[in-house]
Amino acid sequence: MSKMNYITLAEALSQVEDPRDARGKRFEWLFLLVVIGAALMSGKKTLLDINSWVQGHEDELKTALQPKKGRIPSFATLRRVVCDVTIATLEEALSKFQAGLIDESGGAGTLLTHDGGELHGLAVDGKTARGAQDRARGRRPLHRVSAWACRNRLVLGQEATEEKSNEITAIPELLDDLDIKGSTVTIDAIGTQKTIVSKIQAKEGDYILALKGNQGGMFEEIRENSLLLMKEKSKKELKALGLFHETMDKDHGRIEKRSCWLFPDLSWYENSQDWPGLHGAALIRSERTETG
Repeated sequence: MSKMNYITLAEALSQVEDPRDARGKRFEWLFLLVVIGAALMSGKKTLLDINSWVQGHEDELKTALQPKKGRIPSFATLRRVVCDVTIATLEEALSKFQAGLIDESGGAGTLLTHDGGELHGLAVDGKTARGAQDRARGRRPLHRVSAWACRNRLVLGQEATEEKSNEITAIPELLDDLDIKGSTVTIDAIGTQKTIVSKIQAKEGDYILALKGNQGGMFEEIRENSLLLMKEKSKKELKALGLFHETMDKDHGRIEKRSCWLFPDLSWYENSQDWPGLHGAALIRSERTETG
């Protein structure tokens, strides 16, 4: 990804229009947007989390931003802003600011492969901020799809949707706004769609997608063949080939074992041409044992 010119957060957010009545304004609009924007970029997804972050950083916010009358916004004020702001405009402004922070050498973010190579990871996921629901105004909970740069720990872009089912159309729109050349895009099962795969490939990116029941025929065919292939070689043999890995975690009175089998040859899959860039499949098995 090419390096962009830096702009400050305040400069990026100054484009977001203030919809409030001119009377009775207790806080400057830009101050409110900077506070909420900082919370969002710190990984806070819900209104309650945003409020907790703001209250927990009261001293730092007062020192850095010097608000009039020395106060920070209450939960009620934050809620009104989240409900009133044009979300698409806010997300566009934050994206412009964050995109300028991406490390030129590192791309979207770096994930190391088992042989020391690098994958530039870009995680696309949808979240619902249920605290932003306003029944009195007929507003549904805010749902947005975000693109997360793994190494830089930044949200590069967001696309607002009315509900989770609209993620299928929102993801391509989000990808349109991003330079994903050389990046590996990861998406959960809802993003396992031919149109999305084609979009990623057209923009010279790669992908790792979850395969579940929403692609019934493909899921069953690959699953059945994978289980047959697992019986042909032992875990020890597959591990020596770099095709098997296992981890064990012990914490809070439980043991969780995760096993991963990699199948790099899908030449037997008849419909592979429908999925451009498809090079392999992996089967992941998770087992949890309660010890308490």
